[in-house]
Amino acid sequence: MDAVDAIGGGEAYEELGELYDVWCAEVVEDLPFYLGLVAAAAADLGRDTLDIVELGAGSGRITVPLAQAGHRVTAIDASPAQLDRLRSRAAGADVDTRTCAVLGDMRKLAELVPAGTADIVLVPFRGMLHVTPERDAVLAAIREVLRPGGVVAYDVFHPSAPQVEVTHGRWLHRREELTKGGRWRFQERATYLPELAAEPGGLKLEVDVRCRWKKSRRGRQLDALPLADPPDGTHERITRLDLQLVPAERWAISLTDAGFEIDGTYGWFNGRPLGPDDDDSIWVARRAQ
Repeated sequence: MDAVDAIGGGEAYEELGELYDVWCAEVVEDLPFYLGLVAAAAADLGRDTLDIVELGAGSGRITVPLAQAGHRVTAIDASPAQLDRLRSRAAGADVDTRTCAVLGDMRKLAELVPAGTADIVLVPFRGMLHVTPERDAVLAAIREVLRPGGVVAYDVFHPSAPQVEVTHGRWLHRREELTKGGRWRFQERATYLPELAAEPGGLKLEVDVRCRWKKSRRGRQLDALPLADPPDGTHERITRLDLQLVPAERWAISLTDAGFEIDGTYGWFNGRPLGPDDDDSIWVARRAQ
């Protein structure tokens, strides 16, 4: 058993490596929301700098902009490869002194961050879905890490029946990128397995990410994310993400049971209130005094 297996949850992101950033390069809609949330919290507290804990920080997509805004960020992730990329990204942005990359499992948060030391805990990009069966314990640990009045925010996915029907078992195109000698193409396939759900009314979701590279005569070198070209011919890698889904109302119950007061529940990152037909939800809650 290697270090990643021992921690749990980081294997898929370790396997994706540098391709993780390319696969999700178009995921940008959540960044203004989380930056705005932190800015509003800082204004409420009358402070320029907040202490933030980010769970499932990955390669620093949100960590680094938070640090660039002047905040101190403890970035926790279960993948050593992604944390290495986070450190490099932070150093390149000259904010490495305001970031602390910590290898660990969010289910062991109490062992990673001292109690009462964070103003905000963020879990972006549906990271909570990796620990859905243990969400009550994770939220309780987040509450202990937060200072009185501190804020937790995260986004999750709970697809409607029509959404499941149109995506189940089908390969869908995500995006593509050119390299010096070829082209990477990314596809996703969602498989919903209610019989393997962790609790009644839930779903187990297996997301297969297919990264396929094919050599071509024409191409260009990527400037921001240079990728190594695989050997001649077609190279394919399929990585599986295992998630557990529950209806939106279960997240509300868990927050309340963990000692939080819900400040806002949104159906998308534009601040639209959560509606009954929304497949995503964003939760913002405050630690009760």
